[in-house]
Amino acid sequence: MGEAVKLLTVLDRLAQYRPAGHQAPFERRVNRGATWALVAGGVLLALLGGLVLVHLTLGPLPAAFRWVALGLGLLAQLVSLVPLCVPILLAGRLLVCWRRIAREDLIREFRHDRAAVDRLAGFSTAALAEVQPWLEIKVRRLDRRVMLFFGSPTAGVSLFLLASSAIEALGGFGVLSALSPAGIAWSRAGALQLAALVAVCLLLGLSLGAMAQRWLATRYAFQAELVGLALQRRSARRA
Repeated sequence: MGEAVKLLTVLDRLAQYRPAGHQAPFERRVNRGATWALVAGGVLLALLGGLVLVHLTLGPLPAAFRWVALGLGLLAQLVSLVPLCVPILLAGRLLVCWRRIAREDLIREFRHDRAAVDRLAGFSTAALAEVQPWLEIKVRRLDRRVMLFFGSPTAGVSLFLLASSAIEALGGFGVLSALSPAGIAWSRAGALQLAALVAVCLLLGLSLGAMAQRWLATRYAFQAELVGLALQRRSARRA
């Protein structure tokens, strides 16, 4: 059992593959350029703000400095537009080179999962075989809890959005914070509104909990897949 617990600890440290964390060199260069453009825009705006402050405190600036301020403002606007164009540029590249990008992303994901499976090489086959079915059972348990109340994950998200809209229509969370023993008007309509707001807040909390459980189920399913890959690798080597 001790080895199985250590295996679960190692699995908890392994993260799923995320394309945003494994960007291609072109994407990294473009995002880096957008970041520097944003920083440059901030610096230009700071210089422009300094000139405006001098103009307001020390008196009108000479004509030459006014033209400089105008140029700084226009240049800051142009530079600040660069980060807005980056998603358009990346989307255009994806439309043109989607086949190559998908292939490279698949290779990066394969290498990521293979490196994760290599982390499990030090554990015995018995420990791997013990942990894998337990993780699969855990995933099914979490799925049943969500299905028991909502019926499907999509229903949970829909109820979350519906509950948020209902809370806003009933006065928002400020209604709860504004209530005090001295300021409550205990009329029938007010009590019904308060009960409805509490019920919708409860529904909102359950929806958030259901989405968190779905995230946990996805993580445990990924860990079970890694253990399965490790077992398949050992079976292939023995064969």
